[in-house]
Amino acid sequence: MLSVKAAAKRYFYGIEGVEGIGIGDQRLRVYVRTTDLATTLPEEFQGVPIDYIVTGEIRLFGGKE
Repeated sequence: MLSVKAAAKRYFYGIEGVEGIGIGDQRLRVYVRTTDLATTLPEEFQGVPIDYIVTGEIRLFGGKE
């Protein structure tokens, strides 16, 4: 799963609105800003099912802007 996650980062981080990638219960978790974005993305990546979690925009607090 770690190699699939690494490949998913390279693929999904190029898409505006993708906030993060994780692993859970033998599935990828892709954190996205909107439900609309999630409906346009694939249901699986390299044969691994994907759960889309709508988070809105994730921002770092206390850091430099």
